Amino acid sequence: MSYQKMIEELAEQLGPVVGHRFDMIDVINPGGLRIPAEGLAEDHTMGIYCERMPRKMLEASGSFTEIRLAELYPQRGGEGVAYLEYAPLRGVEFQAEKLQYLKEGFLARVAECKYKAGQVLGTLYVMNKVYGDYHIYVNTRLPMPLWIRPNEMGDRELLPQVAIQAFSGDRCTPTNIHVDVPKECAALYYEACRNYYEVIGD
Repeated sequence: MSYQKMIEELAEQLGPVVGHRFDMIDVINPGGLRIPAEGLAEDHTMGIYCERMPRKMLEASGSFTEIRLAELYPQRGGEGVAYLEYAPLRGVEFQAEKLQYLKEGFLARVAECKYKAGQVLGTLYVMNKVYGDYHIYVNTRLPMPLWIRPNEMGDRELLPQVAIQAFSGDRCTPTNIHVDVPKECAALYYEACRNYYEVIGD
């Protein structure tokens, strides 16, 4: 079975549970760069991958560690949205280029690092249903997406994995979760990235 087919099958199971439609992407425009298949939620708050994870996450893979669900602190946001927070990252400072493709980086900060509970719990439910297990990985240094896998990191069997974007307050604090991005495409969003986080220095 192809990696794209595996992603599509997981998307069919996951979409109704988390309330998202997943679009299959294997070309990034402008630039027309062909990339390994990925399934992106329509609002880019979730992604499904198999052959390769987003480059920004892979670059920081050494800072990801496995955690138990109980290590995420439950809280309520605006309009009753439930979140699960990784409390050790409250007030974390970081270089924005670690999360985004930028021509010039800047020092940034977020008040907290948390994930929509419905997305997390729905993903765990589907992973357990389809594969019989799940593993939750969080980046302990950066407010990056939660990385949920059916097998442990380091296992060579390639199975679909899910990335769930971080939030601070009720606002997404995104990492670029494309597998790869051409410079022409990234350049369109350089200025917008300065609005994603609190800018505290250049």
